[in-house]
This record gives sequence, C-alpha cells and structure tokens, in this order.
Amino acid sequence: MKKVYFKIHLGGLVLGVMEPNYIAIFDNTLNATYIYVSDSVFDVLGFTPEEMLGKGGYSLIHPDELDSAHLIHRANVMNERMSVMLTYRTLHKSGEYVEIDTVVNYCTDVVVCTNFLHGNRTTVQHKIRASSVDEWFVISPDGSVHLVGSWQDNQARLNKVLTVGNQWIKNRVAHQQEQRFSMILNKFTDALDIVFISRLAEPLVGAPARLTVGQSLYMFVKESDLESVEVQINLAKSNSRIVRLRFEWIVDRIRGVTATVEAVVSCTNDGLVMVVRLAPLVSVEDSFIKQQQKELQA
Repeated sequence: MKKVYFKIHLGGLVLGVMEPNYIAIFDNTLNATYIYVSDSVFDVLGFTPEEMLGKGGYSLIHPDELDSAHLIHRANVMNERMSVMLTYRTLHKSGEYVEIDTVVNYCTDVVVCTNFLHGNRTTVQHKIRASSVDEWFVISPDGSVHLVGSWQDNQARLNKVLTVGNQWIKNRVAHQQEQRFSMILNKFTDALDIVFISRLAEPLVGAPARLTVGQSLYMFVKESDLESVEVQINLAKSNSRIVRLRFEWIVDRIRGVTATVEAVVSCTNDGLVMVVRLAPLVSVEDSFIKQQQKELQA
C-alpha cells in the first residue's frame, strides 16, 4: 500500500509529517452516501474518487464496528456536532482493513469529513488533532465505543453525547436544524481561493456559489479581523490543529453590512475545509442574574 508523507513546518520548526489524508462529503441521509471525495483518497484507501461516489458511507467500515459507527454518526447528525473525531477500521482496496481518524463537521444538509490514516497515536499531529476536537471516540476491534478525548471523559458524558431525541424520517432529517454552510479552500494560494461553497451560503451571508467560487476568502473578512483569521488559519495549515474562528463576514461591502460568523477549520493535503454558522447571540436573563445575586447575599 502506497504511503505518502508531508513535512509540516511552523515558524521554521519541523513538527513531523502529515499523515496521508483526504476529504469526504456525505449527504444528510440515513445511508450517508458519498457525494464528494478528494483525489488523495487513493493514498489512504487505494480507491479513486469515482469508485467511492454513490456508495453508502457504512459500506467500507469493518463489520464488527458497524453498529457503533452508526450510533456515533446518528448522534453527530441529530446533535449537530461541529467537531468530533472517530477512530475506526475501514476497508482498503487491497482487501485489508486500515485504521483512520475521521474528523466530522456537521453542516445541515451535508456531513463534511477530513480523514487521516491512523498509524501512530504518539505523533504530534495526531495528538494536536485529538486535543482540538470537541470529542474523540475510538471503536475497538470488539465493537465497543470509548470516549477518550474530552474534558469530561466519563461514562455519564459518553451516554449524554450519544443520546439523541430525533431520528431520520423517510431517510431524511425532519426536525429543524441550525443553518450552516461549508467551503473548501485552496491552501496552496496565499489568498485561500474558494474552490467550493455549499448552497446555504447564499441565504446566510449572501454568497451565491456562482459569484463566490474563485474569490479569495479574505475578500469576505472585515479588515479588522484579517490578521487574526490569517494567523489562525496558518495554525491549521501548519500543525493539523482544528481551529475555531469568529469574525465579521462582509455581506455587502458598499453598504457596510456584515454578519458575525463562527467557523471550524481543518487542513488536508487537498485543501482547507471550513464549516461556518452565524454566531448565536445568547444573553443571560435578568431574572437569572437577580436570583444568583440573592443567593450570594443570603
């Protein structure tokens, strides 16, 4: 099996090598069908993208781990998880099973994943990736699930994150969801040209694909946020970290209209993946503050 490794640099310091990896996008159905796979899947699984498209997302997972993978996938979709990593075995074209890390970003109408050949849990890149996601699940060869990457990695926490209150209805998510959109960025250009943007970008931030693809990401970042966005994206490019951003997206430059967005960014050999949502505005109710003050004074 072919293995390709890439050196990663950060400020002149070589951190190690980036494992072979690829991008996969699934539809938001019970079957999780592949609708996009990047070219580097060949370096990881031996398949071409054309051989993967249209297949169900569970079709290559080891049979002993299939039920657990479905359980975690259901929780990721129904709980709309922004950044979860799963380690499991999947089929290589040669017939052998290989272990991979999949970072899952739920994106309303699709599920966007970055996938890394998992050869050694002691590498710097794997440790950085595992520590920068919300949760890290490992499926053991016997099919058992372990929550090994969380600030609260106990049984109660595991049960909570895997509990769901909704199901697919007629193979579709039927309940109301938070609206998000995804992008793939050309990491080989300083401008980070947008090579793909999903359809919900237009109603959320006024960015239709026909006018956005080919533009630099930085064209849509407010000037006061440019430096911080660039620094954080460079961290994602340099050391396999999953990075969270918050910045003002320029909706209408002439009228000065912006929208505050939050994003999760991860890096692969084929590009940067970004999942974006409008930043929620959550306020503490006055009644709650007054109640807490009374308790402190008691």
